[in-house]
Amino acid sequence: VHILLYYVVVAAIFCFFVGILFKIGNAPFHLWMGDVYNGGSLIFITYLAIIPKIAISYFFIKVVSLYF
Repeated sequence: VHILLYYVVVAAIFCFFVGILFKIGNAPFHLWMGDVYNGGSLIFITYLAIIPKIAISYFFIKVVSLYF
């Protein structure tokens, strides 16, 4: 039972980090970022591209440095 719980926790951590990398547009997820930003105004796209990436990059660095 404990070994199964270990694999579930590892899978959850992996999914968490994949979600974070997807949000900041890291490879290979950067291929979809052009579709997301297509057709918007420059101000909105600049905000959408920069602010969440800075915040999530900071959060990612804090989590990795705290637990690893």
